[in-house]
Amino acid sequence: DGIMSVLIPRGTTIPTKRSGDYVTLQDNQSYMTIDIYEGERSLVKDNHFLGEFVFTNIPPAPKGSVSITVTVRLDANGLLEVTAENKAAKNNKKQTITITSETGRLSQEDITRMIEEAELYAEEDKRVSEAMVAKNKLESFVYNLSTSLDEATTLSKEDEKELRDTMDETMKWLDSVKGGEQLEKETYDSKYQELEMLSRPLLRKLYNNNEDDEL
Repeated sequence: DGIMSVLIPRGTTIPTKRSGDYVTLQDNQSYMTIDIYEGERSLVKDNHFLGEFVFTNIPPAPKGSVSITVTVRLDANGLLEVTAENKAAKNNKKQTITITSETGRLSQEDITRMIEEAELYAEEDKRVSEAMVAKNKLESFVYNLSTSLDEATTLSKEDEKELRDTMDETMKWLDSVKGGEQLEKETYDSKYQELEMLSRPLLRKLYNNNEDDEL
């Protein structure tokens, strides 16, 4: 249940072609599932599923370092073509799915209903979306801290242990949040600020020590 990434907004003149870049979310991720939806709501689960395909052969790399470009083409006849490619790869191979106007697309009546629902639930959708963004921000911060610590050579064992213990507690807390549980943005922001306040002086010490070593 993620947040919708809109490539073709309502009211766009067709034919049209739009692209977006999406990075890997795990270390050594070898594939990426491309889900296609249409609708007006900000959360994926509240929109209409059209199809999916799996982009494979992603080279092993750290989380977030591989970018997959997804391009959506929509013609005047309602033909929707979605293509994914890794432009940085030497053996760049595109993978594509084509969705026609007859294969489960929304009727005008359905579209009108979804627009009305989007307006009705706009505030609720905004609240949940902001909470998800805050959660993702916290998870990314923990990951980046872990990467920094893995590369650290000058931080004392006591300082490193203190920070790793707090990171572990944060991840356990994140894992304890049930899938259907909706926490407020402020809850995630508070956890982020706690971890940032602890890590800031230790990271400053780490970077200062690294600079001293280079002198």
